[in-house]
Amino acid sequence: MLKILFFFTLISLASCNLLGDGMQSPNTSQGKSDAINFNGILSTNSPDWQLSSSLQRNYFDKSKYQNIDSIIFQAGLRTPSADVKCQAQLYIIDDGKEVYGSELTSVVNYQLNQLNTGNLKFSLPDNNVLLGVRLRSSKAGVTVYSGDASYLKIYYH
Repeated sequence: MLKILFFFTLISLASCNLLGDGMQSPNTSQGKSDAINFNGILSTNSPDWQLSSSLQRNYFDKSKYQNIDSIIFQAGLRTPSADVKCQAQLYIIDDGKEVYGSELTSVVNYQLNQLNTGNLKFSLPDNNVLLGVRLRSSKAGVTVYSGDASYLKIYYH
């Protein structure tokens, strides 16, 4: 009986996303917030990461914020069919590398999914960097989309 109860507790915690990958949960309940918008619409039919030239690129300097609680990447993703996933990630253009933990994957097809990462506070450097959004399709030749709803949200106090 104890094993069954333990099993259901683990499933409940996992479904609530409390057993994440070790990333700190965002603290959005108090304090101030800023949002950096990556304006534009991006689409690709490539399974390789495509850096958007149609989405706005933004400079971000984490050191300009005092007492950061959390930094979240949010993107709206859409796919045309059930067997295709849309993936987006935040990308540091200056360094030519992705932001660790920023990859998002669509979960519902045929409609825009607004998805959030975990806390990226420790994944972003402390200096001023140029950020962009990259996108890819899980299936070559099938176009996926990122809507005009991609943000970097900074929560601080």
